[in-house]
Amino acid sequence: MLNSKWGVSKIMYNNGQILTYEDMDLNNVPSFSMATDDGGDYLTESYYTNYDYTQCWYLQLGARYIF
Repeated sequence: MLNSKWGVSKIMYNNGQILTYEDMDLNNVPSFSMATDDGGDYLTESYYTNYDYTQCWYLQLGARYIF
């Protein structure tokens, strides 16, 4: 009934930029490289799942006392 993927955010690697500008050659042709993750591997997905404690549901209970 409840899905564990609900409420979990996905964040894009490198703000969604999968190419990185490197330089221009002598003929003014730009060269680019593909974005890599922290381990130096090429990206296979453009986002990662943010498993953080701030992604949890919170419940607040209150009590009211009147004189």
